Amino acid sequence: MKRTALFAMLMGLLGGCSWTQVALLGGDSGREPPPSAAPVALQPSIEIAEPPGTPAPMQAEAGMGDTAFHAEQVKALEGDGHAAYRVALMFKEGSHGVPRDEGRMVRWLRHASELDNGVASYQLYLHYLHRGLDRDAVRYENRALRQGFIPPPRLDARRG
Repeated sequence: MKRTALFAMLMGLLGGCSWTQVALLGGDSGREPPPSAAPVALQPSIEIAEPPGTPAPMQAEAGMGDTAFHAEQVKALEGDGHAAYRVALMFKEGSHGVPRDEGRMVRWLRHASELDNGVASYQLYLHYLHRGLDRDAVRYENRALRQGFIPPPRLDARRG
């Protein structure tokens, strides 16, 4: 009986706040329905996050690096995914006259990934995996596989 009344009240609240007589499992249909309440506006309990916008276009890094760095950077900005990956490695290692910079490395890896470089996508997967950002890691792992990258065999039995 209590279950039926509770179900009927919930249905009334969710169905536009009007009482609906429900006779389930031998419910008592001889009772009077409660007086109608004012309509309730249901609002989501959380805000849905906006999808991330398109990243700013890559620009040349001025004032640093040697001629090899500048040559690779020009190729990368013209759409060469392998050159963009090599620029990211330069920032990762701090070679060719550029400082070690993780933020710039990630930006150049993303740029290379957008240019269909599977190795860059896999490196982003590893980067995000080590930082515990599983959603980003899975996204870039799947992207690397779609781009034709064959990952090395895993030795960790927990990951399959």
